[in-house]
Amino acid sequence: MSIYNVNRLYDKKQAINLRLTIKNMLSHNDYNIIVKELKKVTGIKEIAPYNNSKILSISYWPSRLIFENIYYTIGILGYRIDAPKAKLNINNNNVKGG
Repeated sequence: MSIYNVNRLYDKKQAINLRLTIKNMLSHNDYNIIVKELKKVTGIKEIAPYNNSKILSISYWPSRLIFENIYYTIGILGYRIDAPKAKLNINNNNVKGG
């Protein structure tokens, strides 16, 4: 078996779980619209069933798909992904000498 085939077999076993909070996914109908479009994207392993408004759980293979494509597909439909805001620790004290 070639190295290429070994890598492909290994990649099929390694999936990443992504949990997204979508601000304006308020109903089961919104969930169905998003899932219908995401199923057209290659590299998505599975999409968890609808159980909570605004939460979407996706498993995908990173060797076949980058997560920006998932963000783009959801965004093109008009839905907003609520990304956690990074907290910046900025020290305003001027420290001399390095």
